[in-house]
Amino acid sequence: MDNGLLLTVSHRFSSDRGKLLENAVFLDLRRTECEIYRLVNKKEVDFLIWNKTVPGALINVCLDVSDADTKKWEVDGLRNAMHKFNLDNGLIITLHHSETISVEEGVIEFLPYRRWGLKRGRRF
Repeated sequence: MDNGLLLTVSHRFSSDRGKLLENAVFLDLRRTECEIYRLVNKKEVDFLIWNKTVPGALINVCLDVSDADTKKWEVDGLRNAMHKFNLDNGLIITLHHSETISVEEGVIEFLPYRRWGLKRGRRF
């Protein structure tokens, strides 16, 4: 659902900016017409993107990764999926945080939504 419509019809008194960010990423991904799945196991991956018959990208969305436990949770989910699907990179879309870290499975990039959203012609 569009975030503007969601906020208009919602009866919540507090905003959940993390869910709104995740929804915005989902809507952007839908526009690319790629196959989108959610991976839920012991750890979660918000978006598993498929290219025809093979996995093409792993994306988590997290509003704020300043808390060490939150950051570890997001990274661990991607690492598990990177290992499972033999991928060497993962992406965590945040509100403001930008960083690239090396892990045993490859590279995980933290990218602010505004920078990720400006990339045109993304294909996974």
